[in-house]
Amino acid sequence: MKAQDFVKKRAVIITADDFGLLPEVNDAVLEGYDNGVVSSAGLRVTSTASASAVVSASLRPGLGVGLHLVLCEGQATLPRRHISNLVNSAGRFVERPLEAAWLYRRRGGLRNELKA
Repeated sequence: MKAQDFVKKRAVIITADDFGLLPEVNDAVLEGYDNGVVSSAGLRVTSTASASAVVSASLRPGLGVGLHLVLCEGQATLPRRHISNLVNSAGRFVERPLEAAWLYRRRGGLRNELKA
C-alpha cells in the first residue's frame, strides 16, 4: 500500500454526540461533517432541535445517524404509563446522571421499563 493510499482511507471514525439537542449543537455536528472530521452522529429524538437535525442529515446522505439512548437529562419518547418509575409526571428523566445511575441500580423492578 502506498502512503498516499493510506492517507485517503479513514483511520478514525468520529461520532458526534447529542445531535438534535440544540441548534448550536447541530451547527457544530454539521460543520464537523462538512469539514470531513465527523462521520456519524447520535440523534436525540425528543430534543429541541431534533426535527432540524433530521432535515439537515437528510441533505447529507454520507452522515451516519444513529439513535442516542436517553435515560437521563431528557424527555421520554414513551408515554409515562409505560415507564412510570423512570420519569416524572411531565415524562422527563432524572436530570443528574449520577442520580439516574443510583436510581436505576438501586430501585428494583426497573428492568422491563428500561428495556421499553
